Amino acid sequence: MKKFTASIMCVIMLISQSTALAMDLTCKGAIVTDFATGRIIYEQNADTPYVPASMTKLMALYVFFSEMESHGLDFNSEVLISKNVADLSVAYDLSNVPLNEGWTYTVDRLLSAVCAASACAATVALAEAISGTEADYVVLMNEYAANMGLEAHFVDCFGISGENRITPRSLAALAKKMIEDYPFYLNYSSMTGVVWGGETYKATNKLLPGMDYAYPGVDGMKTGTTDEGGCCLTATAMRDGRRIISVEFGAPTDKTRFTDSIALLDYGFANYSKILRPFYDTACALTGPDEVYFNEDFEIAASLSNVSLPSSQKGEWLVNGIPIAGYQYDQVWVDNGSTVYFRYNPNFYAGDSLEIAFRLYDGGDMIEFSKTVKVVQEYAA
Repeated sequence: MKKFTASIMCVIMLISQSTALAMDLTCKGAIVTDFATGRIIYEQNADTPYVPASMTKLMALYVFFSEMESHGLDFNSEVLISKNVADLSVAYDLSNVPLNEGWTYTVDRLLSAVCAASACAATVALAEAISGTEADYVVLMNEYAANMGLEAHFVDCFGISGENRITPRSLAALAKKMIEDYPFYLNYSSMTGVVWGGETYKATNKLLPGMDYAYPGVDGMKTGTTDEGGCCLTATAMRDGRRIISVEFGAPTDKTRFTDSIALLDYGFANYSKILRPFYDTACALTGPDEVYFNEDFEIAASLSNVSLPSSQKGEWLVNGIPIAGYQYDQVWVDNGSTVYFRYNPNFYAGDSLEIAFRLYDGGDMIEFSKTVKVVQEYAA
């Protein structure tokens, strides 16, 4: 197993605030993230563990891609089908393509079956190629999940168990890592079907081009459906160079699974600019005296409002463009109702004007609010 650095999830976890606008969704939990930055655009019960159903296969595939080279496998390698896998492949209550005991299939073919047809037995075949048994492979999946900082637990590798659990936030983090580390996965998850044994198995993701709920730009990722988990979907779409990831759990029907995901992706593309620019539409009222006296303390308050993304940012106060010592902050909590105070003693003469400014920074983004104060006389009467 590969070594890991601490908390791969930090991008998602550190910038998890999102807009609070509720959406009319049928699912139990959901999240929408900007792929490039990991910022959360929308969330609903994002930290509640849910049954992922066949979205479990995303974790199984991430582990397989991570382990295949060290186990001497490539996409053309032949995988021998065990009796266990062959029997599972004809289970009437599972998504499958038929696999024959003692036959071999290439890794590429098995991946096509898993990603297009959500083939459960093909997933187990890949797991056995790495760990020998599905049980040992599930141990590996849980080790990866723990080292990635995911809030998740798995008891099988293909998603049939109602005891599998993962949060929407963690699944979004896993989806982001999959695309970052193994972008070729999208070549598989964008397949609209696979031909197997002379039969065409249509893709389960109906957001793909030419499918019933085709959504512009969608190129993956994974559906899931069980009685315990309901109808689930992790989806990703690219538009104008911007990739969005959506995750939903527990929609009541196949139709609402896709209509919910369309609503989530629409919301993501419509609102990502507000998330990428945390000061989008932010307002600030600077209150305090308009006139002050030489060498006499006065106070200005900066009160924030219309904040679309509550967050912690750098800030500072300036007088006539000069930063004031003691009023430069590594962290200012930017939220509706937040107030930051500035106390100053003007060593200026009557008739001078002071431009008092409060600035907030987020990387290359900066916003400034200012107020003019006039020194009216050298000493108070």
